[in-house]
Amino acid sequence: HCCGYKMLEMPLRKRLWQCPFCRVEHDRDINAALNIERKGITELQAAGLVVSAHGGQRKSVIKTVAA
Repeated sequence: HCCGYKMLEMPLRKRLWQCPFCRVEHDRDINAALNIERKGITELQAAGLVVSAHGGQRKSVIKTVAA
């Protein structure tokens, strides 16, 4: 989420939670999806892939063009 704070424990029945650090309220499922997306993007970038804003991926290629 916004500030990066991680809750140590939270019962599954709790669907909404407020960050004790920044006081922003989060939906647990949406926050989890955003965390998974960020982790995936980080891993793709570590593998040398360029990830677009639309979620697609492509390998970065540099071509030398003769003058």
